[in-house]
Amino acid sequence: MRNQHALDVATLLSTTHELQRVKQELTMTYDAKNHALNHVDDATKIYEIHVEKTKILSAKVMRLKSLLNAKVET
Repeated sequence: MRNQHALDVATLLSTTHELQRVKQELTMTYDAKNHALNHVDDATKIYEIHVEKTKILSAKVMRLKSLLNAKVET
């Protein structure tokens, strides 16, 4: 009976350590995922800003081309 109890305690202890290890691993994975998602959000914001800047600059270029063409024609 004592041997069985000792075995049960050892198994429980081993299982507890394994669960703690898995919990720590899951926490690290969760943190890494959140970091990656934050990085994606930042990159998306930068992309959207660049898209807006590109639209503005393209419109300015078109306006300048029109002005240049009008001056050349006169």
